[in-house]
This record gives sequence, structure tokens and C-alpha cells, in this order.
Amino acid sequence: MKKTLIAAAVAVLLALACMTPMFAGTYDDQFANLNFNTLATMDGSDPATNQMRGFTGDPAGAYVLGSTLQSDAKGIYRFDANTGANTGFWIDEKISFIKGEAVDDRGYIYVGITTPENTDAVEFAVLDADMKQIYIETIAAFTGEKVGVNGTAVARIGDAYKMYFVTNYGPNFIYCYDVTDPKAPKADTAFGDNGRADIKKLLGGEAEGQYVAVDTDGTVYLTALVDGVNSKGDTIAKISADGKSVISTGKFDECYGVWLKDDYVLMSTYANEESCVIVANKADFSEVARIGQMPDSSNYSGVCLINDRVYIADQGYNGGDRILVSDKITIPVIEVEAPAEETPAEPAADVPAAAVAEEAPVAQAAPAAPAPAAQTGDITAVAVLALVASIGCAAVTGKKKN
Repeated sequence: MKKTLIAAAVAVLLALACMTPMFAGTYDDQFANLNFNTLATMDGSDPATNQMRGFTGDPAGAYVLGSTLQSDAKGIYRFDANTGANTGFWIDEKISFIKGEAVDDRGYIYVGITTPENTDAVEFAVLDADMKQIYIETIAAFTGEKVGVNGTAVARIGDAYKMYFVTNYGPNFIYCYDVTDPKAPKADTAFGDNGRADIKKLLGGEAEGQYVAVDTDGTVYLTALVDGVNSKGDTIAKISADGKSVISTGKFDECYGVWLKDDYVLMSTYANEESCVIVANKADFSEVARIGQMPDSSNYSGVCLINDRVYIADQGYNGGDRILVSDKITIPVIEVEAPAEETPAEPAADVPAAAVAEEAPVAQAAPAAPAPAAQTGDITAVAVLALVASIGCAAVTGKKKN
């Protein structure tokens, strides 16, 4: 019996040893002891202040965007990613509430808009790289219901660009639009149920969606309040690209803003003086680090990783807002070798058939070529797994000697 238990323990340890590296990110160590400084601070008299709820970054690394929730000039403000200078803005003529915006790699900006009435309808707008409005659409699908827009995201998936936004309060949905032509968005009817995924059906109960990010394969990452204990969020959900099922979930107190980068998902927490940014592995939501803690923080409403730096929006800081920025981190460059060009073989000289018949050697089987490195690694992994399986089987089938 003792031998059986030892064999079983060895099998488990070997299996864990093989599995653990699968969930390690490519630069976990870069998040340890990361220092943050203030990029920009806005007091209560600055129009670009008072509840910077929406926050995002330019994929090219030139700027960050913050949208205000409560000032008289509600809109989106642009800040230079290196100096923090305010370099542009867009104001919604209806003085609506803006909680989410996103930027694609073409420079177009997508804005989710909650109407001043908070009922009946929501809107989204598209701005060009100069922050000029080129499109706006009203979705009047919520007669008599309180409804708002929180997170907004955009992703290039293959040759198409897709824009997503989250509605919440009563109607909790993730909407998906094809914005390949930013001047003529159209609902992606293949997503969810005719273009929208029902968050309550996906996560159950009275789940309320918050912020959203989308990977290059279309996988959706959504922060949400599911258990109802925290003020803003308690769950991050990985949702299939078609918006029809949940792949996995993770639990993090007050998770709110969300950003994807390489192997990682970054979540800002809306936790007053305990606010931080949680860095987790996308593969399994295992936690890598908690960064950006400040003793005087207010609420971290958003986060992005651009320009090899982490940026955080601290909503309500000191009666206004601030943007924090980290030291530069080292992101490894993965080099892909170009395939070697094949040199065309010289044409063989004509040889008389009789000579070929006389001199042709007896055919022999060529020795097998060695497996490529990647294939060899696969074979090794399979061998280890086979060993684990055999030990496990031995543990299960072993008999006690009389």
C-alpha cells in the first residue's frame, strides 16, 4: 500500500512539473518592483477632470485618452504619453456621460455614450485621428429601461475590425459591430444573439458587465459584478469569440478596467486607497503581480500598457483626477526567422540508359532524418507524460503481496 501511495505522489508531482511552465508569461519579472510617477494631474477647475471614468491608450504609444463623467464639458481628452500635456479633446454636443473609449491601429477612436436621461437608448460614436466625429448611432432598444454604456473595445481580427461595448444597469449586453469601414459600422449578427451577447445568461443571476477587452482571435475578456459583494467588480470572464459561451472565469476583488498585452491581462481595481493594478496570465488568470499601489489613491478606473509603460487613471484623485505612468519595462522581441531560400538544382546531364542500368546501385533505405528541435521537444513532452501515465497506472493496478 505504501509503495502505491508513493508512486501516485510521484505521478502527481511530475504532472505538475510539466504543467506549471505552461502558464508563465514571457516577462513576469518585469512587473516586480515597478515604480510609478505622475504623468498629469487635473484639479477641480480643469475641464478635463472630475470623474475620469473612461481611459485607454493609443496602440502606437503616442497618447492616452480620458473621458470625464461629471464636469460641465463632458467629453474625451487626449494627453501626450510622454509629457502629459493636454493635446486635444472632443465634446459631445448633448453633454452625455462617457465611460468608455477605444483606439484602433488606424487611429480611429470609438466612444460608448450614455444619454443624459439614462433611459430608452444608448449611443456610440466614431472619431477620426484628429478627434473629429465621423459617425454616430443611436440604439433605441430599451424602452422604459435604465441603461448605460461602460466599457468599449476594438480589435483587428483577421482582415476585419470589430468594435465592442458593454451596456449595463438593467440591460446587460456586449454589443459587437464590424467597423472595418469606420464611416459605416454594421452589427456583427454572428456574435451572440443577432449581434449582442446577454451577460446575465452567460454569467448568471444579476451579473452586471463593466469593462471589456478583445484579443486578436476574437476572445472577449469582461470584468463584471457577479456575486454582488463588491462595489464594481469581482469577476473576470473569458468569453468565446462568437459570444455564446464562457471559457473560464477568475475572481478578483473590485476588478474594473481591463487591458490585454501579450500573455497578460491587466485589471485596474476600484478600491479607494487600496487600489492597484492586478497583472494576471491570460491562460488561466493566475496572478503575476499587483502594481501601482499609492497611499493617496482614489479609485483606479482604467489601465493600459502602451509605449512599454503602464498607465493608470486615478479617478477623483484629490478632488480632480490624475494619470500615473510606470518606468519603462523590457518587453522581449520574439524574432521569427525567415525561411531559407531554396537554390534551384542544376539540371542533370543526360546519361545513356544502358549506363544507368549497369551502374545503378542497389536501393537502400535512407537513415531517418533527426526531428526538428520543436518536434523533439514535443516528443520529450509526450515521453514524460507517458512516463507519468505509466506510473499512475502502476499505482492504480498494483496489488498487495500476501
